[in-house]
Amino acid sequence: MIVYLVRHGETDAMRKGLYGREPGIVLSQTGKLQANRIAEYLKVQPLAAIYSSPLDRAMDTAAPLARVKGLVVQDSEAFIEVDQGTWTGLSWQELQKDPNWALYNTYRSGTSCPNGEMAVEVQARAVRALDQMLKKHEHQHIAVVSHADVIRAAVCYYAGVPLDLSLRIEIATGSVSVLELRRDGSRIIELNRTFAPQAEG
Repeated sequence: MIVYLVRHGETDAMRKGLYGREPGIVLSQTGKLQANRIAEYLKVQPLAAIYSSPLDRAMDTAAPLARVKGLVVQDSEAFIEVDQGTWTGLSWQELQKDPNWALYNTYRSGTSCPNGEMAVEVQARAVRALDQMLKKHEHQHIAVVSHADVIRAAVCYYAGVPLDLSLRIEIATGSVSVLELRRDGSRIIELNRTFAPQAEG
């Protein structure tokens, strides 16, 4: 199975702080352009299915691809953003004052978001879902639209990289990473392909 892991496009909120699973976070104009570029790039691939985090910014990123491929986006809680607990909605300045924030970013494998998820839990749900998809789409291509830390966690698993090193892997907004998953192993084919948005019209 070939999996195109797509990070959602840019949002205006991302410059302000950690918005996690807050509703109503939509793509910026740049994010919409990124979504269109991703659709253009992947339209030649023989996609059998498109899965997405149910959050608006992910579903909006998946929508142009679904249109050009004539597919229905299937939302999946397995690929939703990390539950960031009481950090949700805090500005970057507020987060810097919390010593646990620094610990979380150096010791992901053993630190939890307060009243939220641990990285190992995020990795487990994403990898479990991909394993189930392998059984369904073993010889097919699929796209999965998700979030940076979810994609990093999955990439770390298949690369055999500790979660504590996950922030060394760049997963930019509007990027595509490609995995080949087989019953007897896996390969990372491409990581963090980005698309410079171009003005339309």
